[in-house]
Amino acid sequence: MLIRFERWEPYSMVVYQKGDRYFVRDGKTGSLLYSDTDAAEVIQRAIDSMPLNGGTIFIKTGRYYLSRAIRITKHVNLVGEGVRSTELVLAPGANSRMIEYCIDPAVANDISQHMYIAHLMLNGNKNNQTSGSEAIITRAEGCSQVRDWMLFNVWINIYKGNGVKIIDTHNWLILHSSIEHNNGDGVITNGSDEGIVGFSLLYNNRNGISINNTVRSVRIIGNRIAVFSEAAIKIN
Repeated sequence: MLIRFERWEPYSMVVYQKGDRYFVRDGKTGSLLYSDTDAAEVIQRAIDSMPLNGGTIFIKTGRYYLSRAIRITKHVNLVGEGVRSTELVLAPGANSRMIEYCIDPAVANDISQHMYIAHLMLNGNKNNQTSGSEAIITRAEGCSQVRDWMLFNVWINIYKGNGVKIIDTHNWLILHSSIEHNNGDGVITNGSDEGIVGFSLLYNNRNGISINNTVRSVRIIGNRIAVFSEAAIKIN
């Protein structure tokens, strides 16, 4: 499995915060493209401004409040400055996912999708929500299949539902991440194959990992799974 994880390359878009306002600028020209008080609007505008072959959005240090889910439709990578530096927070009362994939059919036919999320925190802010499904889903309703996807050095914390739902996804990785204090399962898979959950912390979730309808192998390697209300690993 080849994942392009080249942080030294120029970023396509840069998102940053000043006061209570968020901005996106072109990563190559430096020109300002958009600003708003809602981080979801700014990040979504950055995604929508990219060509179908996508690129990488660099989210600088800050706390970014999301009024709704960020929808990834292209070959887009989200990269922060670190799990204790770049924090995406679900705004009070949002009651939505935080990141969902709905790949454009033209992109879905590309055999080299290779997308990742890295070096940031997703704070579900569950005490200020009334409901939730999952912080991240790899295939939203009515959308195309995702392939070659990775979560690396990401902290998913205090979400009202599941941490990550990997649905109908081929060739995926969750590595060196922490998924903690969520009301649902830390990682839940459904109809997904060739996956690895490795060297991660799954702490204080309903089930640490829940595996459903697996087509082919899911490997669980070197994780710490602790404090769960039902099971560390549940296989259906």
